[in-house]
Amino acid sequence: MAKQLTEPGMTVSLVESLQKKLDYDELMNCMRCGFCLPACPTFRETGLEAESPRGRIALMKAVVDGVMEPDHAFETQMDHCLGCRACEPACPAGVKYGQLIEQTRDAVEDHTVRHRWWVKSARKLAFEGLFPHPRRMRLLGGALKVYQKSGLQKLTRSTGVMNMFPDHMKNMENILPEASSAGVVKEIGVRHPAKGERIATV
Repeated sequence: MAKQLTEPGMTVSLVESLQKKLDYDELMNCMRCGFCLPACPTFRETGLEAESPRGRIALMKAVVDGVMEPDHAFETQMDHCLGCRACEPACPAGVKYGQLIEQTRDAVEDHTVRHRWWVKSARKLAFEGLFPHPRRMRLLGGALKVYQKSGLQKLTRSTGVMNMFPDHMKNMENILPEASSAGVVKEIGVRHPAKGERIATV
């Protein structure tokens, strides 16, 4: 039931959040034709209707229409989507599925109790306080470079400190590329001259 996903003290339910955030017109654009099914990797893997874009849109609409309550199974189905949007070019109605899944996940994230408080806090810090700010990202890159070049990374790996962390964090640390404080500027530059007639500077 919806209350299972809603944290104590929250006055707005998940259903109300979905009703507010989801583009209902976009939900209605889905013709249930099934062209998206062979394009969807999770449907191809499982063969389950609920693991397809069409199925997930039907679940979203059922919740918004009040036909079903969003339970943990609903949250799981939304989480299983890879967000690859391979279904969008296959859709004859041009349904913006990526927009719908993002709006749904945003609403679910506000109400889920499956993530511990520190996980939600870390996500909020990263997605709102770090990633949108280039200067902070450059500072993070510089800190990672110090971590790699100072020998701290070798020490961390040799002493087994990373074994204290979950497997996914150990794996991320193992494949950490060479860091730089220059960020994406180092890769793509800061200015690209126009090809053809100049219209504006970006």
